[in-house]
Amino acid sequence: MPFFASAGRSSAWALTVATLWSVLLVAVGGFAPLTSQSSMGGHTDPATGQMVQDPEVTSSSSLVSDNGIWVLAVLAIPLVVTLLVALCLTHGWFWAGWALSGLFVAFSFLAMLSIGVYLLPVTIGLVVASAAARRPLSSPVSVPG
Repeated sequence: MPFFASAGRSSAWALTVATLWSVLLVAVGGFAPLTSQSSMGGHTDPATGQMVQDPEVTSSSSLVSDNGIWVLAVLAIPLVVTLLVALCLTHGWFWAGWALSGLFVAFSFLAMLSIGVYLLPVTIGLVVASAAARRPLSSPVSVPG
């Protein structure tokens, strides 16, 4: 959490959660077996002439093995956005952090029917981090008098 510490304590925790969840999305979505296929077949027994059912064969595969390596680029979008928001908030570019968080909220909303539910922890983390980021205190205005 040292990298995120300059954004404020609440922002640092929210960014840490969003980062860890994003890494988990890439790891699980890219390499864990998520889909399974089973097939059943049969053959005719030559001795009796009857149909004999073969045992069921089950195989599983990950998103990368099903769709190709480009899936990792799509799965890395939350991680890239989280790191960009962290960079913006730690450098004091609060408007840019809010803009990126807002774009990610829209992306999550559009993806809600497919993977959007899995993006909710990252989305909430980015919004909380942007809202809780430390803003510099403005200097008091001195009134001549």
